[in-house]
Amino acid sequence: MKKFYFSLYEIVVLSLLGALTAVLQVGLRLPLGIPGHTGIYLVVPLIIGVALVPKFGSGTYMGLIFGLLSAFVGAGSNPDYSVFLRYFMMGFAADVMSIAFRGYLDNIFVGVIIGAVSNFSKLAIMYVIDVVLGLPMGFILLGLGTAFIFHVIFGAIGGLIAALVLNRLYKSGVIRKNEPQPTD
Repeated sequence: MKKFYFSLYEIVVLSLLGALTAVLQVGLRLPLGIPGHTGIYLVVPLIIGVALVPKFGSGTYMGLIFGLLSAFVGAGSNPDYSVFLRYFMMGFAADVMSIAFRGYLDNIFVGVIIGAVSNFSKLAIMYVIDVVLGLPMGFILLGLGTAFIFHVIFGAIGGLIAALVLNRLYKSGVIRKNEPQPTD
């Protein structure tokens, strides 16, 4: 019998957390006018999912689910492909960052770093799309300064919240800390 990379249980957990992130994106539309403010609540399920399923690709899978659902329901004011790419990139960034910090995702500093990088990757892919579409570089750089700072700050806050939640879940015994297991 062929063994798959993700078990059915892991796919269900990752799919539910990816869908939860899409629901949060659509349901919590806060008219703050501050770039990156959604990082406070979007990176929390992402980091928790990467911690619960400690395999490379778990964040990317959640980003795929999140991006497809968000593009499908029309979350955001950008075109559908942009919405999909932004959220897919958030998941991929969480995967890449979690390689170095595997097993320590409940640490506050690690949560802050992964949250900030994941939320910033959403901004970075938007600017890559702008460059590909041919927008003037001066216009792009003008908006980058404050948006960069806010994306990092709000992502870091979301990562902090995720680390605190994971820490409490581990200590209470609701979930146990998973270590990455080799795949055959």
